[in-house]
Amino acid sequence: MLRFLKQAAIWVFAAVFSLLSVVIATMVLVALFYDWNDLRRPIARLASAALGRTVSIDGNLKVQPGWTTRIQVEKLTIANAAWAKPAKMVDIGTLSVAVDVRSLLSGPIHLPSLILDRPQVHLARNAKGETNWSFGNSDGRPSSGKGGGNALPVIDEITVSDGSLRMQTPEPTKDIDLALESLTLRQQPPNQDIQLRGSGRYQRQPFTLRLDAGPLVMLQQSGKPYPLDLDLVAGDIAASVAGSIGDPAKMQRLDLRLDVKGDNAADLFPLLGVVLPPTPPYHVKGRLQHRGEAWSFENFNGSLGKSDVRGVVAVDFGGKRPLMTGEIASNRLVLADLAPFIGAPRDTDTKGEPVTSQHPGRVLPDQAVDLSRLRAMDANVSFRSERIVTDDVPLDRFAAKVVLDDGTLRLQPLSFGLGAGAVNLDLTLYGARTPVTADIDLQVRQLNLKELMRGSDFARQSAGVLGGRAKLSAQGTSVASILGSANGQLSLVMTGGSISILLVELAGLDVVESLGFAIEGDKPTPIRCLVADLKATQGVFQAETMVFDTGDTVIVGGGSVNMADETLNLTMTPYAKDFSPLTLRSPISLGGTLASPDAFPDPVHTGNKTIGEKILSAVLTPVLGLLPPFDTEVGTDSDCQSLVQRAKRFVHDGRGR
Repeated sequence: MLRFLKQAAIWVFAAVFSLLSVVIATMVLVALFYDWNDLRRPIARLASAALGRTVSIDGNLKVQPGWTTRIQVEKLTIANAAWAKPAKMVDIGTLSVAVDVRSLLSGPIHLPSLILDRPQVHLARNAKGETNWSFGNSDGRPSSGKGGGNALPVIDEITVSDGSLRMQTPEPTKDIDLALESLTLRQQPPNQDIQLRGSGRYQRQPFTLRLDAGPLVMLQQSGKPYPLDLDLVAGDIAASVAGSIGDPAKMQRLDLRLDVKGDNAADLFPLLGVVLPPTPPYHVKGRLQHRGEAWSFENFNGSLGKSDVRGVVAVDFGGKRPLMTGEIASNRLVLADLAPFIGAPRDTDTKGEPVTSQHPGRVLPDQAVDLSRLRAMDANVSFRSERIVTDDVPLDRFAAKVVLDDGTLRLQPLSFGLGAGAVNLDLTLYGARTPVTADIDLQVRQLNLKELMRGSDFARQSAGVLGGRAKLSAQGTSVASILGSANGQLSLVMTGGSISILLVELAGLDVVESLGFAIEGDKPTPIRCLVADLKATQGVFQAETMVFDTGDTVIVGGGSVNMADETLNLTMTPYAKDFSPLTLRSPISLGGTLASPDAFPDPVHTGNKTIGEKILSAVLTPVLGLLPPFDTEVGTDSDCQSLVQRAKRFVHDGRGR
């Protein structure tokens, strides 16, 4: 895109300056007090012949002769190529130029000032590769003559006010929309350093620009470094570039330092044409390199939210689509900083203020991931971090590889560790399909229950190993829509450990023992097996097997969880293995929603929190928190095998419903 803009700028300036040369050469031949408006049509005809396009001067033509002659042209237009729209490629309200007449004899042409008021420029490139800034023929193809080959004049100052530039391409995502409130380019004395100041709107975002750089003539030379110092503020994005270009004619041997910060990396797309995921506020610094058609950001480091980041990222614009490659690492990754990636709300906004959910009563993130830009580029980027900071569960060994190919996004895999355990996710989003579809394969291995329940009142007396797997297919672009349309199978299994006996007694509503343990303290009870096997159909997760067996109680469950509306419809039937006269053996219904489950019966009022809420928060929440659950290999444990068979018979017989 930068190459096309550079070519376009050169052709447009060459065309304008060719036009000026015709105007200037004509002006010096006429009388001092001549009515210059009489020359509008002859000048327009000469300019039209030179450019191969219709040129019109529909306003006044004014000339103030002198050693520095001043010329003002009003309502100057240049027609567009035959295939391009709108009809006018260039429409300038007022063009004012000062000409050093002596330079017409000695060369090069010296223009002390060039002022453009209300210029509108429409650039276009079609699918055939034709550009409307290639002058010479009405269809936009360059002529075989010398048009556009004139040497550019030396300009001391260029001023643009209230202007606009639009560029249309076959790929709408690469279109450019630039509105200039003011732009000033100064180079004094001639062929010395330049100063550029500007403000306006780019892609409808406000911007300000400051550039201090070497003489423009150096851009056509090789062998001498071209210095530059640039500051750009566009919306919430602030960037600065400082250093030099070793070979400015070929844009090679860059020695530039880039410092960029903003509220969301996804907002860089209009500026760079590079698709980046939503992020928390970021600030990174690094070295900017350019080789061939590729740009790279090397040895960068900085922050992403409260996380640190470092690495290298490159974008190659030489292919059919830009290709981004990179390796990013973090020493300390704050899990909350990943929330924007999956559409989950952050705890605070970009200013650090607390935020509230836009959908109260919902648990699953429902902010859709914007996939409209996925086909704008390809990517192969990896990310890793040894340490993950969370409020409760200690995670580590985070790794993710993102592959984007022609609109298909793959996370293969996304993984993290929890103690000796691990979670691995393979996710594929087919963004080119309508509607968007997704394939999910989530595996959980050897998760320690004590680590998982860290921060709860029962972590100290809980132990065991969890495993599971989910294989799902779905439609949608958010976590909520994907789970709400999911089809597939999932399972969860836990063996070999212990759990707070208070949880078991509360689940069985054993009032005597529950109150006793609540007063005297908790103690662990061994776990024989926990198995949950569910089938997902259009977002409804139906329990085919759900059983929890301890030394004291067996709990058999049935029913479903509807992820589309996040409602619960579960039945839990406890069977106590010891006798207590107050044990309630009737089924327990669990309803409501994931965010606000209905309370179980609590006839004795054991506290401000109902018994059902205690069971949910202490027993079911760790399970639901792992959803989408997991299609697991249960293994050969005899207790689990017999337990599964008993549970299946129970469910199929319909008892306890």
